Amino acid sequence: MANNPANAIMEMMAPGAKYEIATKTIKGIEQKVFLNIPENMAGLYEEGLAFADETFLVYENDRWTYKQTWLRAARIAQNLQEKFSIQKGDRIALASRNYPEWIATYMAVTMIGAVIVPMNSWWLGKELEFGLEDSGAKLLFGDQQRIESMSDSLQKLAVKAVAIRCPQLANENIVCIERLMNDWQNAKAPQVLVEADDWATLFYTSGSTGNPKGVVSTHRNVLSQVYSINFGVRAMAFLSGVDMNKDKKPSAMLLPLPLFHVTGCNVQFLPSFLVGRKLVMMYKWDAGKALELIEREKITAMTGVPTMGQDLIEHPDFSKRDISSLKEVGAGGAPKPPEQVRNMAKKAPQLRAGIGYGLTEVNGAVASIGGADYLKYPESCGKAIPPLTSIKIVAEDGSDAALGVWGEVCIKGALVMQGYWKRPEATAEVLTTDGWFKTGDIGYLNAEGFLFLVDRAKDIVIRGGENIGCAEVEGAIALHPAVMEVAVYGVPDERLGEVVAATIMRKANTQLSESELKNFLKDKIAAFKQPEFIFFQTEPLLRGATEKIYKKGIREQAVKKLQLL
Repeated sequence: MANNPANAIMEMMAPGAKYEIATKTIKGIEQKVFLNIPENMAGLYEEGLAFADETFLVYENDRWTYKQTWLRAARIAQNLQEKFSIQKGDRIALASRNYPEWIATYMAVTMIGAVIVPMNSWWLGKELEFGLEDSGAKLLFGDQQRIESMSDSLQKLAVKAVAIRCPQLANENIVCIERLMNDWQNAKAPQVLVEADDWATLFYTSGSTGNPKGVVSTHRNVLSQVYSINFGVRAMAFLSGVDMNKDKKPSAMLLPLPLFHVTGCNVQFLPSFLVGRKLVMMYKWDAGKALELIEREKITAMTGVPTMGQDLIEHPDFSKRDISSLKEVGAGGAPKPPEQVRNMAKKAPQLRAGIGYGLTEVNGAVASIGGADYLKYPESCGKAIPPLTSIKIVAEDGSDAALGVWGEVCIKGALVMQGYWKRPEATAEVLTTDGWFKTGDIGYLNAEGFLFLVDRAKDIVIRGGENIGCAEVEGAIALHPAVMEVAVYGVPDERLGEVVAATIMRKANTQLSESELKNFLKDKIAAFKQPEFIFFQTEPLLRGATEKIYKKGIREQAVKKLQLL
């Protein structure tokens, strides 16, 4: 290692080094980029072959090495080309809970320059149909629950499917994934020219209006995120006096988050190829099961939504399990209450708690904080992750806000998306001509560069890290014949951060109960989007000076009512 940490970090970016950076003009926008990282995702996967015989994926009784995973992915890729005639740029949908095959499919699709479309596995059939139709997917990879819920949609849209872990569904239109992985031991890398600025992913994100929007990103966008995370980890290690090139220790990460979110995919799954860590997958979150896995698999780190860390330390088995291997517990997707940060430090002082801030539109995290800084500033979500990302605060008049002054959080860097799929107007609203992404979040920077979030400009609820568009829920509720008008908003929740609430004006001479409305919504929106609290009234909803529904005031009224319950 260099004589001091600062020199070591500079050496990481020196000419010819892995993380050498330069300024390039990409599609008319000047950006800092890594010069010596792979051109495409396939190159990232090949880096993982340096750990060929190390365990990569663990799921229940399944254990796949890095080489075995790569070979399976390569075989699927070959079959996508040969059996389905998939070409560069074609969209391939992926709707499944966390399985090793999810990862192999993601790798296969991006290896050949096709665009992977990970869909929210909590969506209902109609929501999944929207994603399938909107993306124009040529093929669907899905598990049993998703394929069965989409059977009519697949027929309607004439889309064939590949079944993950449900061979009993195979027929003339559904192929079992095992058939695509046959003879995987002899697979070879597909020969496709995939360039850095070719499309790679299309993730859907709930926004403030209507249906989810598809976020399109290139190989460069995704890899800029992945390598920035690795750079940040290495820089932090140097500052702690550790040279990761010499002090190599076995690492294992628990994956409790769904892979269809960028945190699970881009922040946990993809960076594993650079460090050879073991990824232990969970079908769904269960704190007791998580503690068991931490003990059995010698988990060294986990990242989840804030509620997961809280569930872990409050579980009755927390003091009974040997979790001495666990050193880091990160969080993202929603703010973590300051008291939770302090409580974790008391109960598990060996853990380095942290949190990150990011969005689907920037392919994951753009700021992070941990350790002593987090205890000092538990309300902060950290500093910009070096060296590619820039964060600034913009005042209402469009000028750069001074330190400590509230404004909209804006992000620039090679990890920012290309735009929203088939929505040029929505893209123009958030991407400036000089490359800044307007997040819709309101915050400020302090003198040390720490970012603090204080509000959201977008009309969304973040429930346990899951974005819920209020307009979508309002649209579903408004379909009920007894509803005159409705306002949907978030109210505080100790465990989940926020939950959905609704205030509804009933039409004259009608009756509607909470249970009746929830039953009505069952087949219209996913369960996690359902309002947890519903307030009925017969008078019009509160309005502001412009006669628009005054949602902020309605929310304040609801919070006061809930405090009295």
